[in-house]
Amino acid sequence: LLLRLTLVVVFAVAAFAKIFDPEGSRKALEGFGVPEPLRKPLASILPATEIGIAIALLFVSSSWSAAVGAALLLIVFLGGMFYQLAVGNAPDCHCFGQLHNEPVGASSVIRNLVLLAVAGFLVGQGSYQGQSLVNSTQDILLIVLGLGSLALLGTIALLLKRISDQQSDISRRLAVVEHDEQFDHAVERDGIVHPNEGLPIGAKFPDFELPGINGDLVT
Repeated sequence: LLLRLTLVVVFAVAAFAKIFDPEGSRKALEGFGVPEPLRKPLASILPATEIGIAIALLFVSSSWSAAVGAALLLIVFLGGMFYQLAVGNAPDCHCFGQLHNEPVGASSVIRNLVLLAVAGFLVGQGSYQGQSLVNSTQDILLIVLGLGSLALLGTIALLLKRISDQQSDISRRLAVVEHDEQFDHAVERDGIVHPNEGLPIGAKFPDFELPGINGDLVT
């Protein structure tokens, strides 16, 4: 039961986080090499699948099938991660939407392997999936209300995070504007060329020293 609830929480949080950040999901799919026509549908199908798995894991009668679905989904995720790492890429995992976004690496691979082990254990248990979480319609209603409350709290947290990010972005933009207003004449830049005529790929970037927007020296 505890292993099932662990997967329920992980898949539910991942699903709701993706639902509130569809653009980020599409960008993550692009980073994993998914063709453009499939990105938008998969950005909707993936969280819906995760929610379905989370709900099915709550019931003993459907837990085994949900564990199989969870294992298959995690295998697909791991396959994409291993392929991208093999070709030298590290796209954003976007496993938990804006709540936790990181490039594919050892931590994301290990996390998915641990979850796959949990799902694999449940699959190996066969028809015995532990104790039942719900025994009546009233229990089901309480669970639905609890999940709804969690979703509401998650939505509020995401909105507060977006507001905070927007305020930080506005502050940075204002700092740049104040910095630019200090110059009352045109700034001449020598040696500027077209980006396509710049340094070749793989060349060492030249050393430089520039004043930052906060007055510090950037090298």
